[in-house]
Amino acid sequence: MHNDADTIAQTIHSVQLQSCAVQQIIVVDDGSNDQSAAIVAEMSQLDSRIFLLHLEGNGHGPAFARNRGVEQATGSWVAFLDADDRWAPDHIHFLARTLENYAATTPNGMRHDIGMLFADFEDVYPDRRSVRARPTLSAWPAGKPLLLEDFISIWINDRDCPVWTGAACLRRDLVIELGMFPERCRRGEDKDLWLRMISMAGALYQPIPTAEYYRRIAGNVSSVASLEIPCIIPTIATLSKICAPREKALLSSLRAEEKYLYAFMSWRRGQKISWSHYMTNPLRFPILSLKIALMSFISVGFIRRLAFWR
Repeated sequence: MHNDADTIAQTIHSVQLQSCAVQQIIVVDDGSNDQSAAIVAEMSQLDSRIFLLHLEGNGHGPAFARNRGVEQATGSWVAFLDADDRWAPDHIHFLARTLENYAATTPNGMRHDIGMLFADFEDVYPDRRSVRARPTLSAWPAGKPLLLEDFISIWINDRDCPVWTGAACLRRDLVIELGMFPERCRRGEDKDLWLRMISMAGALYQPIPTAEYYRRIAGNVSSVASLEIPCIIPTIATLSKICAPREKALLSSLRAEEKYLYAFMSWRRGQKISWSHYMTNPLRFPILSLKIALMSFISVGFIRRLAFWR
């Protein structure tokens, strides 16, 4: 939470209304200077599960804040929610049922260790809401765990990370073992943890949209964070040294896609980009490389002027 007085009460209510009750509601206040903390403090008087953790200073970022929340948690599983998003009442119930069904229907000798549960979600805009079209993920067999090769393939094919933070639930012990969210990152810290998590344990996907991601809200980290080379790139390099050849090839493709994505996002915001900063193996990824090269020489402002005169 950071200056979310307009939304924090509704967000907490969506957690309180879970049909499968949660044990704790840990609200990490990353230096708010509005009434956010006062609202949470008042709510905590009526619900003993609510714990307000205030961080000294401000601007620590989501990785630091989430890690402090993980440290305070006592449950075996931790789920995340930003202060301007919400859960449907059955969100935790469906995630828990997904794990229970897997354990009940899969013989012991065929079970994979599960470290992550994640649901589908809705993008909520001021004028509409929608579920993202992710055909490869949508076609994934119910109850079948995703392993590293599956996860990366879906990520690349759908051109979208399969997991959104507000729809994810992770095994706390494994999060801590992996070093938690990387605090060096100001953006993309969630993708970095998902990749490390999936390299250690399987994930189960719950296809019913049970979380709501509110977009275009002032102060949203995704809209204001500076765009640098994705912090996931060093993690990809580390995993590439120890994984199987097929996984290594997929990681190489993911590296190129992620660098292109950040180049495009920077370019779209009018930032000057350097092709050498973002380009990866132009002979193997010629289309992505050509797009990056063009963005290096043609500004988005120029393209917009062309569109205007047209």
